[in-house]
Amino acid sequence: MMTKKQQYQQLISSKDPDAPFCACGCGRKTKWSIRTKSYGRYLFNHHLQDLSDNWTDRIEQIVRGTVLGDGHIAPIKSRSGGETGKARLAIRHSTKRQAQYTEWLHRELQPITTSRIRTRPTPAAYGKEISEFSTTSTKRLYEIRNELYVNGVKTVTRAYLDGLTDLSFAVWWMDDGSTATLSTHSFTEYEQQVIIKWAKERYGMDMFVDMDRRVNLPYLRYHINTIKIVHDIVFPHTERSLWYKFGRHLPRLLEKFSASAN
Repeated sequence: MMTKKQQYQQLISSKDPDAPFCACGCGRKTKWSIRTKSYGRYLFNHHLQDLSDNWTDRIEQIVRGTVLGDGHIAPIKSRSGGETGKARLAIRHSTKRQAQYTEWLHRELQPITTSRIRTRPTPAAYGKEISEFSTTSTKRLYEIRNELYVNGVKTVTRAYLDGLTDLSFAVWWMDDGSTATLSTHSFTEYEQQVIIKWAKERYGMDMFVDMDRRVNLPYLRYHINTIKIVHDIVFPHTERSLWYKFGRHLPRLLEKFSASAN
């Protein structure tokens, strides 16, 4: 008669052939749990694996754009409280109009992401519900954080803006833009002047600082002659569910870019 240990080992062995591969991409198979009666998604601690080797230029551009908007990079602490030289990107958006955009970001960042999208209610969110996920911790995210954050606060500099591409700007716009505004409420007026000068020199855009009386904070608006410039840059990269942000300008953009595609 087999002991309980032998029975357990036989059960696990019988499950091994059908086991899925670890979601971190290490190439090893996960284990079957007798407690949950299901396969795990990762091997032990593999959800913390550094996926820096999967980093691409496109991921770099998307990360640089979203951290100017709603994305947040948090440093990873060691048990002693010191920083490990790695950081993780957290993405969080309302499900009311940005659920599909969150899914788009999740797909784009999949090479450095092992978590699923989680949806949860929150009274503070627009629509009262958010969807969120986070990437794994990588050294490159830590380096980008050091470029943008000063004493834990996002601080825009000309050097950081000069590292943006059209895709980066489009992701920033998808996070915080609208037909004629860019929600830069979290930045100081000086930082917004830095953005204005950069946008003028890079793209020929004319922006100005306006005051949001609801929260008594400054933000950026485009002059009417700049709306077309902004839309022409961001439209080719914009996730379809966010096309509503173009308002009455959408038919012109569809006509222009469908014609150029042909």
